[in-house]
Amino acid sequence: MAKIASGFHHNIFLTVTNELFALGLNNHGQCGVSNLSHRSLENFTKIFVNMDKSDEIIGISAGKSHSSFITCNF
Repeated sequence: MAKIASGFHHNIFLTVTNELFALGLNNHGQCGVSNLSHRSLENFTKIFVNMDKSDEIIGISAGKSHSSFITCNF
C-alpha cells in the first residue's frame, strides 16, 4: 500500500515497503524531523519511526502544522 498526505506546505509519503518519507516546510517539525536543524526539507527525507517489525502503517494524514500515522496495532 502506498499513500500520500498533503499538509499546508509539506507532504508525507508512505511506500509499499512501509517506510515514511517527507518533503517540504518543517518549521514546526511537521515533517517528522527536528526543526532545529531542518527548517525545510528540499529532498525526500526518510522519517524514523520506532515500531516493531510486525507493525504496519495503515493510514497517514497531514494538516497545516502536523503529520500523523496509525498502525495496524493502534
